[in-house]
Amino acid sequence: LVVIFGKDRATGINAEGPADMMENIERDETNNDTVNYVDSTMEPELEDFGTYSSLSPMQSPRSQGTHNQRKKKRSSSTENVAIMTDIKDAAAVIGSEIAKASQIFGKAVGVDAEISEKRQKIDSEIRKISNLTVGEIIKAVCHIAHSHELTDVFFSMTEEGKEQLVKAILNGDV
Repeated sequence: LVVIFGKDRATGINAEGPADMMENIERDETNNDTVNYVDSTMEPELEDFGTYSSLSPMQSPRSQGTHNQRKKKRSSSTENVAIMTDIKDAAAVIGSEIAKASQIFGKAVGVDAEISEKRQKIDSEIRKISNLTVGEIIKAVCHIAHSHELTDVFFSMTEEGKEQLVKAILNGDV
């Protein structure tokens, strides 16, 4: 960082160095702790009048600090609302995308489950056809199960159509 920024020093009337900043932070923390602890009826010392001279007569040092804190809280709460709204909108978009993906996935799984059920039924449907050997049944089942389209066609046919399709498969016509 020294190469990039060189000896970056604050200049001007209100310039603070890192040591000054740490000192101010520690002083503020100490003051906040003591302000909460000290009784508000306690009279200020004479040397404290110098620090209060910049305040308006209607403002105490405590009320001025509270006023600044309220502004910070209000602005940060406004920022928080904006951030929370953005997060809510992003979550809604993500939720809708997840819902779409779930529907697509559900349809794909549903199609696979339907095809799997049909494949399990192919053997029992072909066994209904008379005069087929075990080898012919196996050949027809494997050929029909190999193709999704042929499986759909097979189950959409009548019993006579199924028998004709199996004979065509065994003859090598399909």
